[in-house]
Amino acid sequence: EEILSFAALDVFVNEPLEIDSPLWEHPKVFISPHVSGTLEHFRDELFEIVKPNVSAYVSEGSPVKNIIDYKTSY
Repeated sequence: EEILSFAALDVFVNEPLEIDSPLWEHPKVFISPHVSGTLEHFRDELFEIVKPNVSAYVSEGSPVKNIIDYKTSY
């Protein structure tokens, strides 16, 4: 009896997924790279976050945008 017909996987306990993992060759598994899609202006929008964070990190020692709250995990 087959319970699962296909799986698309993106995140694993150990990153990156071990090179010898059987999941790489499993016929019913798709392994996604850590990208959720492409956006037309992705790089422009990315650098709107990265540039001030790099500048703040260099001058103040910490980023200023999109800071992760490790207590809430987001």
